[in-house]
Amino acid sequence: ASGSYHLSAYFLSKTISEIPVRLVLPCIYLFISFWMAGANNSFSVFLGILGFIILGVIAGDSIGLVVGASFLDFEHASATLVVITVTLMISTGFYLDNVPDFMMWASYISPFNYAYTGAALLCFDKNIPCDDSDTLFVCGQPGVYFATPYDIYEFLGIDTHVWFNAVMLFVLTIVFRTLAFYVFKYKRDVGRG
Repeated sequence: ASGSYHLSAYFLSKTISEIPVRLVLPCIYLFISFWMAGANNSFSVFLGILGFIILGVIAGDSIGLVVGASFLDFEHASATLVVITVTLMISTGFYLDNVPDFMMWASYISPFNYAYTGAALLCFDKNIPCDDSDTLFVCGQPGVYFATPYDIYEFLGIDTHVWFNAVMLFVLTIVFRTLAFYVFKYKRDVGRG
């Protein structure tokens, strides 16, 4: 508030200094849950999924930064962020199998979508033994004992590549952080005038 620093210096230092704090809990969660789930015990897959979690958290934090910068009142910002978060989760298909057409646009700006899809592509990179649930159509066929990665991708509705999802998370981070910077800049300039 004293004008000792340029806004860009403050914003960059704030962004860099908060990253470790934002990543501690998701990393602890993954360190425990990945090995407990036993879906894929490859250390390289673990590192890849960790990368997607890190990118997803930073992209989601960037959306929160834009919303926080846009509102002066904490309660309004919190309520708006809850609506945005739930909308982004619904558009990804976490809560609904058939997402309404009017919400499909939100999946393109959802960090949940790209982080989940990238992690699923990494996790299901080999044949998975069928169980007796017949959840996957191919597993209900006689004489089929394994579902291929392509069967799983088709079941999950995944049709992208790992690198596409990583790049999209990076792009979302850059776009939303840049937008947040310009919101801060606008509010600073309005406050001076």
